[in-house]
Amino acid sequence: MSFSAGRRRLRPDGRTLAVGCQDGTVRRFDLRSGRELPPLTGHAVGISLVGFTADGKSLYSFSADQKLYVWAADVNRDWRPKTFTGDEQTNGTPLGNTADR
Repeated sequence: MSFSAGRRRLRPDGRTLAVGCQDGTVRRFDLRSGRELPPLTGHAVGISLVGFTADGKSLYSFSADQKLYVWAADVNRDWRPKTFTGDEQTNGTPLGNTADR
């Protein structure tokens, strides 16, 4: 697994680590159990950036294919992405504090 500092992010509650990988997947790790959660797939190329919203309810990933995925998290359902491309506006999408990128 290959990643850099911009490609890994801790969920605000400290329970989940998200890692953006060169194969276009986002891998998540449950830090309490030490287990890997099912990977998030959809990007065609390597992940450039991952992050969580301030409330921890969404995870976003951005890749070299210029797509931004916002994954809505619900413990009773699978993670499902909302996709944005470079031509679309992301106004209104809560990306939280990204100052630590």
